[in-house]
Amino acid sequence: MTTSFLQNVPFFVIENKDHQNVLRSISHPVTFPLSQEDKELIKTLKHKVNITEFCGGLAAPQIGISKRIIAFQVMEKVLKFRRDVEFLMPMTILINPSYMPHAEEGKSLDWEGCFSVQSQMGKVWHFKTITYFGQTEEGESIEGIARGYLARLLQHEIDHLDGKLAIDFYDPLSPRGPLEEMRKIRLKEIEDLQS
Repeated sequence: MTTSFLQNVPFFVIENKDHQNVLRSISHPVTFPLSQEDKELIKTLKHKVNITEFCGGLAAPQIGISKRIIAFQVMEKVLKFRRDVEFLMPMTILINPSYMPHAEEGKSLDWEGCFSVQSQMGKVWHFKTITYFGQTEEGESIEGIARGYLARLLQHEIDHLDGKLAIDFYDPLSPRGPLEEMRKIRLKEIEDLQS
């Protein structure tokens, strides 16, 4: 991978039959020390998250690489759209991640879009609180508790590593449909909450 790869790698989308194999497969675990290819992949994920509007996180399969790596961040601009942000988080890489739900705290229903499903947006039930596990870029084990938006974001990205997409979980009783149309509904809901 080269710098031009960092800038030009496309999103893999479920609407493209050639992309479905990567998006619907269980991703391969990453070994340490990281290979140069894995280091370039991490740079690419960070770059894509930083330059893509409305992007809180990204999983390697979303750019066509079947490896268990995700990149995510919780930035201040998210506070405009979400009331369930517990704290901001800088760009973080999680390798070989997994999570354990705190089922006793229940689930919440909220909007989810996905860069791998460009034609639709809908509402998904996710656990309100999870314990997440993984490794840093140096191979150190990490564990943390995520609530609210961060819990939703991590579940969404980790599900990608197991071949699952948001469309698999859309609530059948909630609105769903074309991305732009649903985004307008979502923004109207936010306006109503703020007034």
